[in-house]
Amino acid sequence: MDRRTLFTLLQETVSGYPDRVFMKERHAEGWKEATFSDIAGEARRLAGFLLSLGFVKGERVTLLAEGRNSWMAAELGILMAGGICVPISVKIREKSEILFRMKHSASRFAITSEKHRDKILACVPELPELQGLLVMDSVSSPPAAGLPVWGWVEILEKGGDFVASHAAALDALQNAASENDPVTLTYTSGTTAEPKGILLSHKNYYVNVADVDTMFPLHTPAYMLLILPWDHSFGQTAGLLNFLKKASVIAAVEPATTELGTIRNIPKNLKEVGPTYLLVVPALVENFRKNISTQVRQKGGLSAAMFSATLTLGSRVNGDAYRKRYDPVSLVAWPPYLLLRTVISHSIRQSFGGRLIFMVSGGSACSPEHMRWFTALGIPLYQGYGLSETSPIIAASSNKKGSFKIGSSGRPFPWAEVRIAGEDGAAVPVGQTGEIWVRGDCVMLGYWRNEAATREAVVDGWFHTGDLGCIDADGFLYVVGRIKSLLVGQNGEKYSPEALEQHLVDTVPFIQQVMLYNQQNPFTVALVVPEPARIRDFMEEKGITGATEGELDLVIETLRQAFMRYRKDPALKTLFVADWTPKTFALLPEAFAEDNGMMNASMKIVRRAIVSRYQARIDRLYAGEEDPVNAANREVLRSWLRRAAE
Repeated sequence: MDRRTLFTLLQETVSGYPDRVFMKERHAEGWKEATFSDIAGEARRLAGFLLSLGFVKGERVTLLAEGRNSWMAAELGILMAGGICVPISVKIREKSEILFRMKHSASRFAITSEKHRDKILACVPELPELQGLLVMDSVSSPPAAGLPVWGWVEILEKGGDFVASHAAALDALQNAASENDPVTLTYTSGTTAEPKGILLSHKNYYVNVADVDTMFPLHTPAYMLLILPWDHSFGQTAGLLNFLKKASVIAAVEPATTELGTIRNIPKNLKEVGPTYLLVVPALVENFRKNISTQVRQKGGLSAAMFSATLTLGSRVNGDAYRKRYDPVSLVAWPPYLLLRTVISHSIRQSFGGRLIFMVSGGSACSPEHMRWFTALGIPLYQGYGLSETSPIIAASSNKKGSFKIGSSGRPFPWAEVRIAGEDGAAVPVGQTGEIWVRGDCVMLGYWRNEAATREAVVDGWFHTGDLGCIDADGFLYVVGRIKSLLVGQNGEKYSPEALEQHLVDTVPFIQQVMLYNQQNPFTVALVVPEPARIRDFMEEKGITGATEGELDLVIETLRQAFMRYRKDPALKTLFVADWTPKTFALLPEAFAEDNGMMNASMKIVRRAIVSRYQARIDRLYAGEEDPVNAANREVLRSWLRRAAE
């Protein structure tokens, strides 16, 4: 067996820590724990069951289930049988999206839970290659789809019988595994085009997990509540497989009957699990910050004053975290800051279970302001960068000394060779922007059944990420935005909007979400999702209710003036090109969300879906609605305020 396989990771940990808890899932009666040997044994019996059905090496198995102990056993079991796991996000609700992935992968079997079984069954009539459904629970009622369905107890019993009589064959299958054998077939989110299937190998995962282990030194066992969907490439590598290597504990969020109910279980589960660190996306960071700020306001008094002082002093002395400040004023500020930070961080950690050291954000760009805020409070927020095609992590800030700079995505990982390429493909000078290219053992095998896309994406071993970025003199990577997200002016000039969009959300009042648009138009416009709570606070300060057009216009005019600052304020003009800042805006009646297809599972906005939904409104901004104080914006604002009051 090649050294760099996931079987190597599993065997090393199981032999060294067979009875240490690996997985935890919450039930009404408490936490159900499974050791490393439990998970390995369950995976082996599942592999035996698949092989008993005539499963052949290289065949695909769809895995669609919420995070739980058996999820990890299922994935490892598929690999032990020589198969390729096709993980699908539980957040995908559209039948067409699930059907596309199962049909494109030609999955022979599917593994799911009772909770998500119907999603698979709805696709069965259009999946002639699917030969059976394996359910992680007991099967409550027989399906009407004419497909064999097995419950988990039956699967493990029959699989165990097969293993007992074919142990040598199963061992031989694993021993013959190559580091270049495919492990997973994961699909891109499809934010700019039809999803592509990404083939990742044992080697891809192995080297990326090794990098995570090196770049994030921790005492073990560490603990994690894995909040991200378990099919998520970030959660897969930095969570599940990293903790397999670290011989540490992964807990699943307690499921509820609805997604909102599951989200509401997170605070309780955090206190019960006590994670050492958390993997997050920017939306979770925003929620954590809001919850902490709300609790501080509710306490008021001395607690609020200490909290405010900690933030003020921390922002003063921390600098960009890579180079802290030690000027005369900062030297005076350091002692009280360290004392206050100790008190405040201890208090905050209690709400996270008492063990939290740091958080790592991935999926999309995290606000530097959030990074600065949490770092000042003594719980650093590190930014990572990567793509599923690179297993996925290319670079990350970390708790390793000298590896954190606020605003950056950290330094490239050891196995990832990074080039910032100009239009001619040559490396650009330090500090200049170009496309991020990556080469190394972390780069995917290719796109499944799409040789043309593979040839376009990987040229001479270099994976062309489609992202724009630069590397500074200290070796830190900064990601500017997606090439396909670029705004294009009338003169053909191009501009990446992501950093400006994030800054608008952080600093402009009343904004919850925003997307900028310009496709060879005379000026840039903004599509704005309002934040009704902040608008109501503003109206209370002004002594208005929004009952009249004039009062609504005051809110809209205040928002307009905030946008105009980007064209007038010298400090902002040094950060962003004034001509690319929005000249006008449209308030939108709904948030960008997964449910309406305007945000993907990684919490990135799906620009093409937003433009498609609001193309008529965009057209009006360029033909008659250039003044944002208009009837359409009043009506949308009135609607948001009405819903907030209900």
